[in-house]
Amino acid sequence: DPSIASTYGNMGNIYQQMGNHDQALESYTKAMAIYKDKFSEDHLFVASCWNNMGIIYQAKRMPQHALNCYRTALDIRKEHCDPVHLHVATSHHNLAAVCASIGDHATALEHLHRALPIYQTHSATHPRMLPTLVVIADLCERQMDFVEALAYYRQAQAIHLVTNTSLDLEAMKVNQSIARVSCKLQQ
Repeated sequence: DPSIASTYGNMGNIYQQMGNHDQALESYTKAMAIYKDKFSEDHLFVASCWNNMGIIYQAKRMPQHALNCYRTALDIRKEHCDPVHLHVATSHHNLAAVCASIGDHATALEHLHRALPIYQTHSATHPRMLPTLVVIADLCERQMDFVEALAYYRQAQAIHLVTNTSLDLEAMKVNQSIARVSCKLQQ
C-alpha cells in the first residue's frame, strides 16, 4: 500500500532530522520496497527514496554509497521528468556536493553547471541560484581559476542585491570572497 510507504518515508525524514541515520535508512528501504512492488523500480517515488538514502549516506560520511544513491535517483528522474524539472537540478546539486567533498572538483563543477541553467529556467533569482553560484565560485577559486571565480561571485552578489534576501551573512561572505579573489588577480 503506497500510504504505508509514504508513512515509512515520513518516519525516515523524522529519523533523519533526529540524526538517527540507521533508523532513517531502514525506513527509506522499507518505503522503497513497497514502492517498487506497487509501481516499478524506476518510479519517481523510488527516486525520492534513493535521494533520501543518499542524504543519509552523505551525513554518515559514506560518499561512495551517497554517489550511487544520487546517481540512481538522477537516472530515474531524467527518464521520467522534464529536463528542466527541479528534481533533476536537485540530483545534480547533490552529486556535486558529494564530488566536492571527496575532492573531485571537476565533476562537482560539471553537475553544478547542469543544475544552474535548470534553476535559471524557473527564475533568474531562484532560491537555489545564490548558493549554487557561490559553490561554483568557491570551486573555481580552489582550482586557481580566479577570473571565473570572480565572475560567479559577482553574479551571486547581483542576485542577492535583487532579491534582498535576509542572507546578510552570505552577502558579507560573497563580498569578502570578491575582495579576496580580486586581490589574487592583481598579484
